[in-house]
Amino acid sequence: MKRLHTGLFENGQPNDTGTVYWRHPDNERHNYDSLRYWTDLARLCEDAKLDFLFLADAWGWAEIDGKRPEICSIEGLELPRIDPAIIVASLIPGTQHLGLTITAATLVEQPFSLERRLASLDQLSGGRFGWNVGNGGHGGGRLRARCREAR
Repeated sequence: MKRLHTGLFENGQPNDTGTVYWRHPDNERHNYDSLRYWTDLARLCEDAKLDFLFLADAWGWAEIDGKRPEICSIEGLELPRIDPAIIVASLIPGTQHLGLTITAATLVEQPFSLERRLASLDQLSGGRFGWNVGNGGHGGGRLRARCREAR
């Protein structure tokens, strides 16, 4: 039987999976720019025995046919973003078993700099680092569906 791997999907930005979709009064998403928010989240994931914490990333903001939909500008709050590599690097010393995964795009960054940073995170984490290969843009289909539903 194959083992099922479970993890948490997050973003280093003020919203997205935060206050738009989760309106619980104890939601701390507004603290996305504090180290305590991320260390508490990583500790929670590790205590729950999750396999990984995945920090997605994107470059720029969502557009459809070259235009940013008004509803997405209001609800999306996609900017500013914190670099997920910096977040993950800060979580390495406080975790022992949790996999730490980020999105990094080969079309946005210079190959040598990107490879060196990712290899360093893998080495310093003892092999717990994962790379979600990104292409540097938003998936238009998913965004179109989300914006249509909001209308």
